[in-house]
Amino acid sequence: MGEVKYDNVTKEPFRPSMKSIIKKLFHFHAGLIVLGIYSSFMYHHDFVVLDTSAPDSTFFSLWVRQAFNNIAICTLFQVYLSVLLIPESLIANFLYNVEVIEVLHNPVFSSTSVSEFWGKKWNLVIHGMLKV
Repeated sequence: MGEVKYDNVTKEPFRPSMKSIIKKLFHFHAGLIVLGIYSSFMYHHDFVVLDTSAPDSTFFSLWVRQAFNNIAICTLFQVYLSVLLIPESLIANFLYNVEVIEVLHNPVFSSTSVSEFWGKKWNLVIHGMLKV
């Protein structure tokens, strides 16, 4: 489970509001739609993960194809993580009546630097997983 949000003054966990639950449900459904569109676009064009085999290709075309594969896989992985962690947050909202910190809500593109991504977003996820 993700990290619980605490009030700085009372040190009590935040309780989820109906607005935050509806927002998470909206983000989950929107993420599923984006994931479906992205996946169907990639697989419609015969996208094969890490397939760079081309017998008559030059070094440059292989490099471009590999770079495109890497970007496509990273984007797909980010969308999967972002979408699949929302139900986990909703389960914590309903079962434990606590608000959970949203760490992976667009972590790569919302970070302003590599150190912000690594220190403030990704390390929280790894720390939470290793603590369990």
